[in-house]
Amino acid sequence: YQRAALDTVPTRREFYVAPYFNFGLSRRDGPKKKGLELKYSYTRSLPDLLQTLDYRDESTPLVVSSGNPDLKASARHNSSLRLFSENSENYGLASLSLYYNLYENLVRQSMVYDKASGIRTYRPQNTSGNWDAGMGFEYFFPTGKANRRISSFTDIRYANNVGFAALSDGLDAARNSVRDLSVAERFELFFYKDNFLPQLRINLNARYTRSESKLFSTMNLFDVNCGLVIRVPLPWNMEMRQDLNVYVHRGYQDRSFNTEEYIWSAHIEKKILKGKMAFRLQAFDILNQMGNIQYTSTPQVQTETYRNSLGRYIMLKIRYDFTKQPKKKNE
Repeated sequence: YQRAALDTVPTRREFYVAPYFNFGLSRRDGPKKKGLELKYSYTRSLPDLLQTLDYRDESTPLVVSSGNPDLKASARHNSSLRLFSENSENYGLASLSLYYNLYENLVRQSMVYDKASGIRTYRPQNTSGNWDAGMGFEYFFPTGKANRRISSFTDIRYANNVGFAALSDGLDAARNSVRDLSVAERFELFFYKDNFLPQLRINLNARYTRSESKLFSTMNLFDVNCGLVIRVPLPWNMEMRQDLNVYVHRGYQDRSFNTEEYIWSAHIEKKILKGKMAFRLQAFDILNQMGNIQYTSTPQVQTETYRNSLGRYIMLKIRYDFTKQPKKKNE
């Protein structure tokens, strides 16, 4: 491997054990089943071999990258406890999960900025102290009527994320710890009719995130997605579907991150030849509100992602199913 002044043949050998433990206990009473599951796993991952080389790349004068021969393998401890109750007769389910994950020697990219020269120097380093814990509750049951179902999933998570913050004056990058609390809720309501596909579905996804650090102001972020799906059978073996989704982001320090989008799409489908062939006329983003910039927030930084995406459009799709069932053999 040749890079700048480095000319070497890198090699690496690693031996480790990755145990996995799964214990389950259940009790069945007719279609009803109750039980618990206890899981634990330990995994290791090696850093990129090139990151462990002792090189310094100054080919771009203002952006310098270097390796780190002292990088260690990362390890993950994942543990969870799940209590559940399910009913195979009506496909009902209720479960409560508790989890704790510990991450050792995660590889993070550090950066030091020199104000005098304007040079940024990047170097991978191991971090410790990363962990997260939380609980999740899942519920999926009929509402008492055969044509209605409710689905709900709640997740509460607290995490400690350790990374590096950029410093000037040639000092090493400072260790930065961000405490992150998130509460997420996903709710769906289904309506069925005549054993057909769901006629109406209402879904709500809401997430609240609170991030605290000594290096920046506390952030209280709200991300909400609310959707409505209407699916209606039409005469002559046709079907119409309407999708409306609303995406709302609030609480970001940069106002350009606080956005809201209304995405409305629809299609009409016609099936022929006993359902083997279908014609679908589809209109996407009828209101033309979907942007090509996506704003996201990680525990350490807010980012912008640019995508070359196709805006609103109309498309005709033709589908044919070539599947052929084999003939049954005479016994």
